[in-house]
Amino acid sequence: MRQVASSYLENFKSYFDTDSLPVEKWSENIANCASEQALLKLLALQADNCKPHDEAWAESYWGRDFRSKGSLDTSRWSAGSSYNGNIDRASTYREFSASALDQYLDCPFAYMAGRVWNTEPWQVKTAEVEPTTRGDLFHNTVAKFLARYQQKNLNNFKQEVLQQQLADDFNSIYAKFMSQGKIIDSSFAAYEKDDMLQALENWLHMEREYQAQEEFELLPYAFEQAFGRNVEGSWPALQLEVNDEIIKFSGQIDRIDFDGTRYMITDYKTGGYPTGTALKAGQALQLPLYVLALEQNMETTGENILGAGYYSFKEGKRKNGTWQTAVKEKCLGCIDPGHRKCQRFCL
Repeated sequence: MRQVASSYLENFKSYFDTDSLPVEKWSENIANCASEQALLKLLALQADNCKPHDEAWAESYWGRDFRSKGSLDTSRWSAGSSYNGNIDRASTYREFSASALDQYLDCPFAYMAGRVWNTEPWQVKTAEVEPTTRGDLFHNTVAKFLARYQQKNLNNFKQEVLQQQLADDFNSIYAKFMSQGKIIDSSFAAYEKDDMLQALENWLHMEREYQAQEEFELLPYAFEQAFGRNVEGSWPALQLEVNDEIIKFSGQIDRIDFDGTRYMITDYKTGGYPTGTALKAGQALQLPLYVLALEQNMETTGENILGAGYYSFKEGKRKNGTWQTAVKEKCLGCIDPGHRKCQRFCL
């Protein structure tokens, strides 16, 4: 080696000599995992070679089936993989879910990941009830409870009897979800259970108040009414002509009220709901599609559909929606007639 002027440079140059730096190969193995997260990542990458007890542990920790998802990071690089942006842009798919369209308008990427790729986010099971499970709890409980009172006014029954029935329905569905692993038994879950039951009791109180104020005597008529779905009792899909093509829409209407002539739709929300501005701008399509599906399948006219709105379990009252002008002016169902804005019909 030729000498250089500086010993520092001499030392630095030695790093570039052949075999001056030994090459060490390192591969991931369980012995190198210093955390649960590192172990989970390794098991996901080696999903096809997992031992049964390792796989069971990973699934119980995640609360998701990781076997197929664990290979996505490598399969996305295979030729023609749909996970690498190779989407057929000439798709002939012409059937859409009403709620999925709202998801697309809110976040196109979330729509692509959940509805096109059919993937779900990986997340650790926690003591807190997941939002989707929470929504199912409320929807199923209300539907089961109201099925006893189809076309009946709740004010004709004793409040304590109604409260007990509602609590029994909620507890049975809650226990079922726990047995299915959707809810983790914990001290926090017990607290959250009491909070959810209180929200349902508030709903029952408001429901009796609304029915007492109904000018058109609208009463519960149908619950969880599906259309365009492969389930018992489903209506046919809603068909609309868009750009000279027939597009089919599917969905599930939480609740339909009926007074013998006129209809009203309610969509229950445990989280957020579209604003009046979004509805006016056409950025929330779920309720308008529900109205059209009702008109098509009940063989009625738009004049007999008073409108559709949301009930917020979080706020404990009816909110926003799309309504006939005459109904809005009468403030149908407004608990406080003196209030400038009826909580049910203002967009």
